[in-house]
Order: sequence, then C-alpha cells, then structure tokens
Amino acid sequence: MSDAGTGYEKKDIRLSAAAWLGGIIVILITAAALICAWLFGFFDERVTSKEVLRLPGREASEPSPPADVIVQRQALEHATSEQLGSFGWIDAEKDRVHLPIERAMQIIAEKGELPVFEVAEEEDQ
Repeated sequence: MSDAGTGYEKKDIRLSAAAWLGGIIVILITAAALICAWLFGFFDERVTSKEVLRLPGREASEPSPPADVIVQRQALEHATSEQLGSFGWIDAEKDRVHLPIERAMQIIAEKGELPVFEVAEEEDQ
C-alpha cells in the first residue's frame, strides 16, 4: 500500500524521544532557576555586608549634616519656592516684577514672541 495519495503523515511520534526532550527542558529550566537563586543570594550578601563601591568624595565614616543645617536648607527651599510661585516687585522704579513661571510662559505664548531684556552693566567703583 502506498501513502502517496493520503495528504497527511500517518507516522506517529516516538513517545520515548518526546519524553527525553521534555525531561531535558525541565532539567535546564530547573538549573537556570537554581543559578538565578544563587546569584541573588550572593549579591544580597555583598550589599548587606557593605562590600559595595563607595561614591568618590563621600566616605562611609563621614557624618550626616547637623539638624540645624537641614532646617536652614528646608527654610531656604521653602522661601525660594514661595518666591517662584508668587507675584511681587523686584524694582518698582524700573517696573521689574517677578511672577510664577507658568504665568510667564502663558504671557510669552500669547504674545508669540520671545522678550528681549537689556543687560545692566556694572559700574566700576
């Protein structure tokens, strides 16, 4: 009998070969998972034991800044953000003001052109 006219393969797969292939795939996936778990443990031990590289310019024994410096910095940041977000006079005689950045961008967008500022030259004393 000839299989030429059937149009499909009549031969079954070999179960032993499929079982071997499946077993090899399972072994490879298990080995990869074990290697990953070992690497995570290895690098976690390095981080917790402080064997990491230090950034230049800052030593591990360098103390943190005093509390009053932190409070001064926070006050400066607050004052700066207050000025950046509010309207006010820089110089009333020269009609110079400070305004929030968003409002300045709206004004420039409405005008359609970039403003030109004069640079004040310092007088020699």
